[in-house]
Amino acid sequence: MGLASFNRMRRLQAEKENEEKPLKKVVRKMQKKIKTLLGINDSLQDEVLQIIIDNVSSHLRALLGKDVPEKLNFIVEEISIRRFNRLGTEGMRSESVDGHNITFYDLKDEFVPYESIIAEHKDPPEKPGRGKVIFV
Repeated sequence: MGLASFNRMRRLQAEKENEEKPLKKVVRKMQKKIKTLLGINDSLQDEVLQIIIDNVSSHLRALLGKDVPEKLNFIVEEISIRRFNRLGTEGMRSESVDGHNITFYDLKDEFVPYESIIAEHKDPPEKPGRGKVIFV
């Protein structure tokens, strides 16, 4: 590997790290808010929370068709809390213990309350344009 290639590789790596810093800061802030709402005061659940946040963010990103805008982080936070509270009962529809009944929502419906908000933030579909044909 030549010196020019090495320098280019270092520059690209530094650019990538600089792009990730603001994202990591947002995720740490989100994780802190979630831990506060759940009453978690230690770091024992950080890895589990991070996986949940990543999964919910990926799901929302797929629904939006783009990166999640910061103003929609509340959706990630609220759904992450629900998912965390459901750990251990993922497949259950309801639970009844000593007269106390709990009915769980279906995981496929967790974004339903936010559908109108998500729809507002989706990019409009691209209109098909006129094409060009070249005969050779």
